[in-house]
Amino acid sequence: MKRRLTTNSFVAFTLAIAVALFAIPAQPAGAAIKANSAKSYSAATLSWGAYFADPGTTPSPAPYVANWITSNSTQLDYLDLINSGGMALIGATFAIATITQGGNQEGVPKITFESCVGGTWNQTANTCSGTITNLGNQANGSLSPTLSVAKGARLSVRLSVTKTSRTSWSSTISVKTDRTDFRAGTTTNS
Repeated sequence: MKRRLTTNSFVAFTLAIAVALFAIPAQPAGAAIKANSAKSYSAATLSWGAYFADPGTTPSPAPYVANWITSNSTQLDYLDLINSGGMALIGATFAIATITQGGNQEGVPKITFESCVGGTWNQTANTCSGTITNLGNQANGSLSPTLSVAKGARLSVRLSVTKTSRTSWSSTISVKTDRTDFRAGTTTNS
């Protein structure tokens, strides 16, 4: 015997299915379980700085003073540019103040700055074991060469002057750096 579905039965059946569907929770069975995950990130604040010092020494950062004697010949001075910062140095500004024994700036010679890239200056033989790079020259004012000095490393530098007057003089050289003198910042994702 076949039963025929009447309109009332159909409505009752549809209503029963709708009630059953609304009674089923919308969340999966494990939705009540919570999991927490935490990551910690740290950002380091790096310092930067550089200064000149006598070769092989590591004094406290301070301006370098080169004293020149009365002489008509070329005079040389050797020093190290020390990168005391936490990043690679790509530039710097050398502030140079040169005065005669009498305290004036008249007739003072320009100082030529040359680095020995990839090596060091041999003071006895006046030779570079790497590649000589001219950084520029200046008597009073500033010089802003492009450099490449790894963090904590040194760059061997030679100063040379030719003085023609009959007086001694001294040059005070300070190294100034700012954020643009160091390698670009990096972002690390993990």
